[in-house]
Amino acid sequence: MKSTSLNTHQQQPSRSSLSAFKARVVRLLGKKLWLPTVLYEGLPVFYALAGIAAIGTTLFVSGWYWILPFCWLLGLLCLHASIYVWRLRRHYRRSNQASDRRDHKRPSQPRKSQLSQ
Repeated sequence: MKSTSLNTHQQQPSRSSLSAFKARVVRLLGKKLWLPTVLYEGLPVFYALAGIAAIGTTLFVSGWYWILPFCWLLGLLCLHASIYVWRLRRHYRRSNQASDRRDHKRPSQPRKSQLSQ
């Protein structure tokens, strides 16, 4: 009687192919993701609506009591993410606005006392 292994037909990937795959994944994850403006600006609103919907579902779920804490947790996390992203963007935009105002100030006018001299 022959002893057969279950993995005789499957080949193990070589180390070089695994390292090449890891390099591709790292390169892909390292790329910047540029979203269209409509999606970018709508993310905090989407997070807030998803959080409200998740919390709202707890009012209507009657039979599956085990899912209620998960809905609450998901809802609170989405609301927190919405507020966090909104505050980060507001802070960044306000700091950029202030620096733009400082850079584009009009040159100061000479004082009257300097003109009479």
